[in-house]
Amino acid sequence: MAEVVAEVLQKCLDIAHGAGALCSLGYPLFMKRLKFFAAIAVVLAGSTSAVKAHLVDAGGLFSPPGSQLLDPAVRAAALESQFHTGPLTFLGRYVHDRTGAVTFVPGAISDPSKLSFTHTEFLTGLLSWDLAGTGFQNKWGVTLFSGDDYAFNEAYRVTRDEFLNSLGPQLMFGTPIDIFGTASGVPEAGSTALLLGITGVGFGLLRRFRAH
Repeated sequence: MAEVVAEVLQKCLDIAHGAGALCSLGYPLFMKRLKFFAAIAVVLAGSTSAVKAHLVDAGGLFSPPGSQLLDPAVRAAALESQFHTGPLTFLGRYVHDRTGAVTFVPGAISDPSKLSFTHTEFLTGLLSWDLAGTGFQNKWGVTLFSGDDYAFNEAYRVTRDEFLNSLGPQLMFGTPIDIFGTASGVPEAGSTALLLGITGVGFGLLRRFRAH
């Protein structure tokens, strides 16, 4: 359990790092986010199970003007714009509450056994996936944290080694949780740009070599 608490506290530090992040959030929202994660840490400290989270907290997801981030299509567009992900596909959504009720809303993935969620306590749960044979790979998750005086969306990036399989349950907070991905074999936008850049440098060096 110490690992889980440490993970949550690390998220607090991730939120706090850099003056730019603090300025972009504004002090009141920053403090509300920090307060929320601190409360989660206290809840998890009394839990009987320990799960190490692998999803990388990419930070807050900001909605386009005049839109709400509860619509998966809007969330996908916000991810594509803010993190330059390239086109994303909505794979599925999980909605859960403090009572433990869980609802799966299918997207491109209609089989909940391929993209599963188990409620644990409070607004936390365990997300896992095995997308082999579906034609898709998991790239991003977005969840909503809300309370009496705050509401914000948090984006989570899936590490490359877990695009197809979560390699165990992943700790997630908030609701609803939306999962976004791409067709299997589609490279990330950043990776494509890097590959093109390396190719361009290679052609340049080849021209110089031939010129000499």
